[in-house]
Amino acid sequence: MFKIEILVGAATKRSGTSKGGKPYEMIEQEAWAHVCDQQGNPAPYPSRIVLTLENNQMPYPAGHYTLHESCFYVGDYQKLTLGRVRLVPIPMPEKRAGQNA
Repeated sequence: MFKIEILVGAATKRSGTSKGGKPYEMIEQEAWAHVCDQQGNPAPYPSRIVLTLENNQMPYPAGHYTLHESCFYVGDYQKLTLGRVRLVPIPMPEKRAGQNA
């Protein structure tokens, strides 16, 4: 399972003016992707990524996530393509009585 970890449930806004002279604003949130190399071996450390949030979208709360199935579609030349990133929480296993927190 592809895992993305959010440590801080806050986003930052970036704004400016495009080369065409139009103002823009982007809302971004830092996250950490647990990825594998081309042989399928887990990387020793997660990679920092930046998620672009939709307008008026609340930042994702801290936690563990995976990609929602709506992120994927078949693009040009029948290639699997990743579209806008949307996250869904990964359910955490329930702790049994007597387990440490």
